[in-house]
Order: sequence, then structure tokens, then C-alpha cells
Amino acid sequence: MNPTAQNPSPLLSTDQERELRKIARAGEGQNPKRVLRAHVLLHLHEGRTVAEIAPMFFLCEKTVRNLRKAFRERGLEALDRKPQPPRGGKLTEDERQWLRKRLEDDPPRSARQVCQIVFERFGVRYSRRGAGNLMRRLGFAWNRPQKTPRVADEAAQRAFREAYRELKENLPDDEAVFFFDAVHPEHQVRPAHGWWREGLKPAVRSTSGRRRVHVLGALNLENGDFSAKEVPTVNGAEVMTFLVQLAWARPDLKLLHVVLDNAGYNHSYFAKCVERLFGGRIRLHFLPPYTPHLNPIERLWGVLHQWITHNRWHPSFADFRARILQFLDEVTERWDEMKSYVTDRFRVITHDHLTFVDGSVPSVK
Repeated sequence: MNPTAQNPSPLLSTDQERELRKIARAGEGQNPKRVLRAHVLLHLHEGRTVAEIAPMFFLCEKTVRNLRKAFRERGLEALDRKPQPPRGGKLTEDERQWLRKRLEDDPPRSARQVCQIVFERFGVRYSRRGAGNLMRRLGFAWNRPQKTPRVADEAAQRAFREAYRELKENLPDDEAVFFFDAVHPEHQVRPAHGWWREGLKPAVRSTSGRRRVHVLGALNLENGDFSAKEVPTVNGAEVMTFLVQLAWARPDLKLLHVVLDNAGYNHSYFAKCVERLFGGRIRLHFLPPYTPHLNPIERLWGVLHQWITHNRWHPSFADFRARILQFLDEVTERWDEMKSYVTDRFRVITHDHLTFVDGSVPSVK
């Protein structure tokens, strides 16, 4: 195309055209936006219209016009984005300092609250989006507090871990350690994270009803020896019966060390009768209060939920119950698949690294 025929007043001088062609040919190694703008200016110089150039580079016509205008005003400097002056914002530095302190003392629950605080104090209006940007500039992040259990005494956790390690290392061949607990899975789907194809909106069906399966279980980590029993309800009498049956079913073991938590039924009269009447074969070891993380069978219940309730829909309670009982029957058989999840690598939990925002102080009582 002949530029002089189509464009009697060329956009570029000879030197500018030479420089732009050099940038356009360089391509790789250059800022891609500079290369794109060089191509657009060259096409404008050759006489093509804005309407022709815009779709060639997937630009809107306004962008092409703005580039032409900027080039006429700034020359080759238009290839680079014009530096923007720093935004001072609607609040002064002193006002931002006051607001930061105010929000640290009483964190807001929403951007709408931030808008209200700023308007009432300074008479300045922010949109909710603007308030969110303001919060980020002030060093805040949108987050949710982590719900934590009441923490047990750190010394008690360490003492139990050391006592268990010593028991395990000095355990005779005719003794075993069983971790005991109850679980009450509900006939309901538990939505769980997973990798889904992009664009897919995963959903799970809920069930009507809240029926549960009540189960008592005891697990030996050394060999995956597992025993479970479905019960109509969990109470001291059922616990006593289960532990006695656990011992009778293992006549080769002289002593069973049973580790259990501090649930009320574990401290009932019937449960205490187990050690009094069968103390020669059953010895109870109670965990420190508020330490479910020290009972590995809790991790087995986690595997149960992962395999049965996470994103798994069971149309009837009978189907759900059958699947639960099948899992319990297969624990020992499939122990090699589960043992990497169910371990006795105990950790000591403290609240030292947390900031409590509910006004409470963690108790160790």
C-alpha cells in the first residue's frame, strides 16, 4: 500500500518509522505490549482505518484511537504506559492511622461496616468494593477465625505421650494396647473438596432424616487388630460389655491396655467395674481432657467418613448402615491401606500461635 496515496499527512517521521519497525521485528525479548503498539502505529501510518486495525489485534476501536492520540502528544514515549501519579486516597494519613487502630481493636464483619465507620467519623463515602481495597491497603485480609477446641494442659499432653512411648517400648508379647472410642456417623452426605473439571458445578444430594449408626470400636495399631460393635445407644453398660468381649475374644493376651477418652460413659459405674472385676486382664488408661488428637482411632473414623460419607450419597438408611458395617468388618483385612493414615505420631497442641478474637482466654482446667 502506498502511504502517501492513502495518508497525505503521514503519522510517522522517517526516523520514527525506522525505530518502530525495529521494535516490531525484534518481537521476542521485547515487551509484548510495546511490540503490539508498534504494529498498530505502523498500520495507522500505512493508511489503514481504526475499524480495520482493531479486530486485527483483538482491540477495541477506542484503544486504537487513544494510542494514536498519545503518539501525537508524546511520540515514541507512547509505547510505554504513561506513569500514573500516586493516589492519595480519600483519607489523610492521620485518618488512615486512626481507622487502622479502630479496626484492630474491633475488627469489622463486613465491608458495609467499614463504609459506615468511615462515613460516621470522616464524612467520606466508600463503596463496598472501595472499602475492601482500603482494608487491603491498611494491611487487613478477609479471613475467618479458626474454631479450636479447648486446649489441654501442654504438660499433660507431653506426659501422656512419654508414658505411651515407654509402655510401647516395654510391652511384653502377651500384652497389647487398644485405642477405644465411639463413633456416631449420621445418614447424611458430607460435601468435601476435590478436583473437578473446570466449569463443572459439583453438587451432592442430601437425605431427609438424621438417623445415626452408633458404634463402639477398639484398635491395635501394631497389627491392625480391630473390633467393633453396633449398639442401640452408647452408655456405660454397653462399654463394659464391649471391653469384656474384647478381652474374651483374645485369650492369648494376658493384659489389654485400653486407651480411652473422658466421655461420661467411660467414667460411669459400669465402665469402672471393668477394671475392678477384670483388672487382671484389662487396664484403662485415660487421655488428658480435650485431647482427641492423642487417640489414633479418631483418625480411623476420619477414614470411615472419607470412604463412606464424603461426596457419597446413600438412598436409604439401610444402605448407609450396611456400608458402615462393611467398612468395620474390613478394617483388619485392609489395614495396609489405612495404616499410613492411622498412626501414633502424636503432637502437642497449644494456642500460643493463635489470636483469640472472641474475648476468651483458653483454659487448661
